[in-house]
Amino acid sequence: MFVIHNSCYVYWLKEGALKSLFFIIFVLYKPIKFFIMQKYLNLKGTAAAGFQGSQLVSVNGIKTVRAATATNADTLIQYEDGTTTTVKTAPTVAFDVQIQLQDAVKASLETSWTNPVFDVTLAKAPVSVINA
Repeated sequence: MFVIHNSCYVYWLKEGALKSLFFIIFVLYKPIKFFIMQKYLNLKGTAAAGFQGSQLVSVNGIKTVRAATATNADTLIQYEDGTTTTVKTAPTVAFDVQIQLQDAVKASLETSWTNPVFDVTLAKAPVSVINA
């Protein structure tokens, strides 16, 4: 066993009769992020002052999607790291934008890894999308 840069271990293994040499590297201090597929919702709608007509919103790390009331104009996408994306629309009816965003997140995560962007046209056109 060899130690490389105090963060990786390299193991030498021999395989049966073939005597092949394999390297297995275990990264101990840093998570292997290249295995996590990044997914995005592409919110589509009519361009407005605070909205270009198309906006990518990350799906990775979403903790919750919520609206303060059933008729609220702001739907919040809250992330595990404490940031929030606010999707402002016309007043919602019975949480329709929240439910549609939740369904879009689920559908995007069910798509193939070769499709990182999932197009969404909301029932109420976005007026602005703010990441904070």
